Amino acid sequence: MRQQRVREVDLGRNSDLYIVPHRGLWGVGNGAAVPENSVPAILGAADAGYDAVELDILKVRDGFVASHDFILPRLTESASPGYMWDMSVAQLAALRLRDRAGALVATHLMTLDQAFAAARQRNVILMIDTRPIKAHFVGGRCV
Repeated sequence: MRQQRVREVDLGRNSDLYIVPHRGLWGVGNGAAVPENSVPAILGAADAGYDAVELDILKVRDGFVASHDFILPRLTESASPGYMWDMSVAQLAALRLRDRAGALVATHLMTLDQAFAAARQRNVILMIDTRPIKAHFVGGRCV
């Protein structure tokens, strides 16, 4: 049992309560330069003793990437105002990410396959939060 697991909670069944870092362990303490939803955020959470990590996953043109946002400027080096779902996994994975302060770092946007590999490397559970798909947007609003 890792240090962050909380005592068993009686919910009428045998279950554990887990503290799960949202978008991985990013932007705090020694991880200040670690971008959200990134391989270092998954590895950092595992190394800090968390059993699980929550990630935001977005369907793009030919696969899936880890991203909370639908557009690029806040998270990446790209100034493009276009939507990420119109781009390929390869195009997106080539982009460097920004840390919490907005500075560019060497870490690139993470693919779903990279997220699975990082989780397997540290034996961490992934909790996937799926983002709305392109079909849910009408006139720039989520419907």
